[in-house]
Amino acid sequence: MEPEILEITSPDGYKNNAVLKLPDGDGPFPGVVAIHGGMGSQTEEVLMDFARSEKYLPKRLVRQGYAVLISDYRHPSLTHLEVDDTIAAYHTLCAHPKVRADRVALCGTSHGGVCAIFAGMRIRPACIVAEEAATDLAYHYRLLHESIRAYPGELDGYIKLDKELWDELAGRLGGTPDEVPEAYEKASGHAQARKIQSPILIVSGNSEYLPHCLTMVAALLKAKKDCTFAMYENAPHGFWCAGLDLPARLQADEITFPFLEKHLKR
Repeated sequence: MEPEILEITSPDGYKNNAVLKLPDGDGPFPGVVAIHGGMGSQTEEVLMDFARSEKYLPKRLVRQGYAVLISDYRHPSLTHLEVDDTIAAYHTLCAHPKVRADRVALCGTSHGGVCAIFAGMRIRPACIVAEEAATDLAYHYRLLHESIRAYPGELDGYIKLDKELWDELAGRLGGTPDEVPEAYEKASGHAQARKIQSPILIVSGNSEYLPHCLTMVAALLKAKKDCTFAMYENAPHGFWCAGLDLPARLQADEITFPFLEKHLKR
């Protein structure tokens, strides 16, 4: 079936585009909300490319028999309005007549993984998959500001948005991680791991994002949550969902698809 463009409305009235791709057949199908990385507000063309291209995860998921909703979200912020957008996408997919509402997963990469994890603290999807989600705010603040300070040219594109986001974060939390460490700790994902009730798979390459994953996994295991972790060598940030033709991506598929099948097709 051809991908379908949907408009999803969040509780505050904000509207996002999303693309729904169903497998062939009558259903009902298990579902996956696929949450892209980077910043939000992607164009319809970009979302459709995620649905149609063989190199991206959603097409691989549809081939496995999942109804996939590729959800967009607004620009990230400390208020987590983009998490509201993810939850609205989840409810939209659950309500589709060809989808099993009790068998819907959240699956995100990079900031999409952040959305999946924090959404999973407020709703209970059948399972969660998160690749290299930046949930340790103190570590990420230092990491990004190191790169911004070292950037040789004029700030533009994503690096400019990064600076704006983390300047906003410092403003909202009352300072830098060195000035208000307790505020950063409280707002980070690992400090709230106890709220996650769904089985979760965390996937990472050995990139600079690995410490986020290790901290989150340790907190989940300490809270006695159902958590699986997989790490791959020579895998850059976003290796699993960004369409990169790498051995690590295929290896990640080999653990991810059985994980999804266990929790969505039983």
